[in-house]
Amino acid sequence: FNLYAVKIALEKSLTSENKAQAGFRADVMIGEDANYLSNRTTGQDGLNNDQNSNALFLEQAYAVIRAPVGNGWDFKVGRFVSILGYEVIERPANMNITYSLVWQQLPIFYTGVLSSYKFDDYLDGKLGVINGSDTDNNTTTGGNSDGCGLIASLNVTAPGGNANWSNNFQYSSNSENDTAVS
Repeated sequence: FNLYAVKIALEKSLTSENKAQAGFRADVMIGEDANYLSNRTTGQDGLNNDQNSNALFLEQAYAVIRAPVGNGWDFKVGRFVSILGYEVIERPANMNITYSLVWQQLPIFYTGVLSSYKFDDYLDGKLGVINGSDTDNNTTTGGNSDGCGLIASLNVTAPGGNANWSNNFQYSSNSENDTAVS
């Protein structure tokens, strides 16, 4: 028997009221998936075949603040999941049976600041400054550092909420934009 994943999440979410408020979220995973997610770029074959269920993975740990500007302007500060991609980290919530090949190339988390604004029921946007992808170390721009990055998203929801179009962008000053190694 192997433990693939146990996830513990602690959260104080923001209310829907447009007033000054703060909250937080922290997600920790334990098990084989945690070992794989912590080291997904270090393996030679990209497979999770060492069956180590003793690992911990900090998926998210951030504070969230709402400024009562317009419809409410939210800020996440800390480590948060990627705004890019269709798939998610948690297997039960993933729309596919397994992680896809493209999922291997996409970032799974950022460390930085992300601002979000909902213009109306149909249009919302995000803009953030990050410390590279899948890393939370330094922000220098040379050598083997994380680099600095910019992320953005524009999301359009159809009336009735049955369709969604999202356009996302990421630019970074270091290795994740190096097409020679991607």
